[in-house]
Parts: sequence; C-alpha cells; structure tokens
Amino acid sequence: MSGCRSGRAPHRSAERGGLGLPVLLLLVLAAAFVWLLVASEALPDGPLDVVWDKSPCAECSMHVGDPAFAAQAITASGTVLYFDDPGCWFLYQQDSVEEFHAVWFHHLREDRWLPLDAVAFVPADDTPMGFGIGAVDPGEVDVMDAETARRRVLKP
Repeated sequence: MSGCRSGRAPHRSAERGGLGLPVLLLLVLAAAFVWLLVASEALPDGPLDVVWDKSPCAECSMHVGDPAFAAQAITASGTVLYFDDPGCWFLYQQDSVEEFHAVWFHHLREDRWLPLDAVAFVPADDTPMGFGIGAVDPGEVDVMDAETARRRVLKP
C-alpha cells in the first residue's frame, strides 16, 4: 500500500494538496457575496425620485414641492440631497466641503432633469425661495451659465 494505515488509498485532493469541493464552493459563494455588496453600493447614474412635499431641502429645510425649481445632488459617499430652489443648491455648495458625485436641476418647463455640466438658467418669477432662476437647456435664448447663476445667487 501507499503508507495509509487503513489500507485505503489516500483521497486524490489530499494527494494534490487541493481544497476539496466544500471549501471551494464556500470560497465561490463568499466572492459572489463581496461582488454583490460592492455592486449594490455603486452611485446612481441619474437623479433619484423625489418624494414631493415630503423631502426637505438640504439648505433651507423647506419641503421640495415644486418640480420646476427642484435640484438634487449626490455626494461622493452616496448621500442624496434635495433642494427646493436652484439658489439653495448654490448656497449649500458654497459652504460645503463635500465632494459631489453628480448634481441635477429639474427643467423649468419640462418633466426632466438636467445635469450640472449641461444646464443653463433663465430668470424666473415666483421661485420657492425667491432666487429668481430656473433651469433650462443651454441652447435657449437669453440664458446664463451655471457660474453666472451662482454669482447672481451669491451676490454680496
């Protein structure tokens, strides 16, 4: 025999130093769990649904109720922030030390969101916090870019 006291030949995986099927299956399941955990924590690629008249503005704490003036930001750590007026976003951003993954502004006249890098602003009446701007596409007439809108909100 091969030196085995029981008289039986040793198991092949033991001869090769293998892990065996149960251990291998456990490792595969653990790797799948880690992958699912990482994938579930990915930051969103678009704006999330707002619970209108319930979600508070991160700057002024008023409920976000008028979609025409809403804004939304997602921090690099995944925190979702809602704003009831584009001006509230500019105020919040001015004092924030957070890094932002993405920022969106709701279009003034259409039911869609515009990303910060593709937004312009126009003067608007009766905005929730009185900042007087609404988000539109950059190609519209008499628009101001985001930096000009920010300076208008933050004027001394």
